[in-house]
Amino acid sequence: MHEPGRIFGTGGLGTPEGDRNKYYLMSNREIDYDQAFCRIDYSDDGWLPPTPACMQIAPGADVRCLLSAGPFDLAPGETKPFTIAYVAGETFHWDPMNFPRYMIDLYDPWAFYYGLSFLDIGANAVMAGRVFDNPGVDTDGDGYAGRFRVLVDTVGGEEITDTFYYAGDGVPDFRAAVELPVPGLRFSATNNCVTLRWNGLDCETFVDPVTRITDFEGYNVYMGKEPGIDKLGLLASHDLCNFVMLFWDDFSGRLEVIGQPLTLKKLRSIFGESFDPSEYPYNENGTGYERHGRTYWFISVGWNQSIRAWDDGSPITEGTELRKRFADEIAHGEVTAEIDALNPDLWVLESDPVTGDTVLYHKYYEYEYTINGLSASVPHYFAVTAFDFGDMYNDFASMETSPLDNVTEIWPIAYSDEVLSKGLKVRTYPNPYFGESSDRAAGGDGDIVFANLPPRCTVEIFTVSGDLVRKFSHPGRHSDADSQLRWDLNNKRDKKVKSGIFIYSVESDWGNQIGKIVIIR
Repeated sequence: MHEPGRIFGTGGLGTPEGDRNKYYLMSNREIDYDQAFCRIDYSDDGWLPPTPACMQIAPGADVRCLLSAGPFDLAPGETKPFTIAYVAGETFHWDPMNFPRYMIDLYDPWAFYYGLSFLDIGANAVMAGRVFDNPGVDTDGDGYAGRFRVLVDTVGGEEITDTFYYAGDGVPDFRAAVELPVPGLRFSATNNCVTLRWNGLDCETFVDPVTRITDFEGYNVYMGKEPGIDKLGLLASHDLCNFVMLFWDDFSGRLEVIGQPLTLKKLRSIFGESFDPSEYPYNENGTGYERHGRTYWFISVGWNQSIRAWDDGSPITEGTELRKRFADEIAHGEVTAEIDALNPDLWVLESDPVTGDTVLYHKYYEYEYTINGLSASVPHYFAVTAFDFGDMYNDFASMETSPLDNVTEIWPIAYSDEVLSKGLKVRTYPNPYFGESSDRAAGGDGDIVFANLPPRCTVEIFTVSGDLVRKFSHPGRHSDADSQLRWDLNNKRDKKVKSGIFIYSVESDWGNQIGKIVIIR
């Protein structure tokens, strides 16, 4: 509401000119009504009567908006940050005939307003506020995490309670929904075989800062001959056996999502041990499952390809290469998901085969995946990612960590600790070596590889007549791993050797070995 007769420096109303007029608009605490209503006369409420310009403004003319906040006491040189969200929404104009049918009546804009949908733009505005100040997150550590309500819902006759934080602690976070933590990848290797290991404690207990739920869903295993994102192929994908529940709400007149996905074990505790949600899918032919006056439909989350000993009530998939390491202890109740640092039975101390570091890993979250039949003469690249189930209620798609976050080069050979502990003999391959074809077929670059070498040794290659062809000190610059050495088939004068039979000798503190190599060009 403006002062009667105030001139804004433009000969009348409109864009204010000068600091005094601008400050007046900023400080008068006025909140204008929507421009679609500006042709309506609100002078009885203290507003100025409509002007002729309102005929152009009401149907959607170019207008100027002014936002202000305060007052603030600022010292010289002090600044005050502001955050503004630009929010849009889909299906706002869901009826293409709404504007030409009703907006021509500038004296009755409500008919036009009834044809708009504010649902999506309202949901996006709420989400923008949650990103700005994450509900349920105590950002400054003072013990207050924001305002909340205790929600009670009835699912299949069972009462379920949950704490819903609808506001943050007042300290900005600027965090949207984020990916799960990256699994820390470890490995062990033998000749032609690689076993990947990782611990899922951080992934499976991670709480999304925006949705405030533990949204872990599963793991993907990747493999490739190169470490590029487009060079890694999916080997395995295993996820929790869970389902999203929907029901028809007569009050809203639409399908509603009941919270977050529920595991098969949880659903059977509600609907009975023989209940199979896959028999009631949400589709045009789905009849739904009726219980206590409600009809429910179910949408599977992912492939529902469960890992052995995941506590979700799903059948165990036998023969899968992906498994929990302590499945038997978990099945017997000796190892649980409880995070108890004082219980040594829940933890295992392991040494990394490459770094030698020892780390405590929670047994319940330990996984391994074994790949056999690999060529030992070339490196392979592996990665393990974690993905969540998203948030169907807020329309968040599932998010997956990048395979490049932990992609690891691994040679399918025995490493030095296993060479010594098992007394493995030195191997060479390809042997016999047929020109360039043998190693190229294996994906290599024309080398002969010595594998199962002890940590420190001398490798010498001779002709059958005893002439020295090449000598290596291992480990050295030709070593790709601590138990492997590559010979490029050059002699000590850096010339390619010809066809023939060669004798090699490996001398070390752990004993000496000899063997022969056949090269056919």
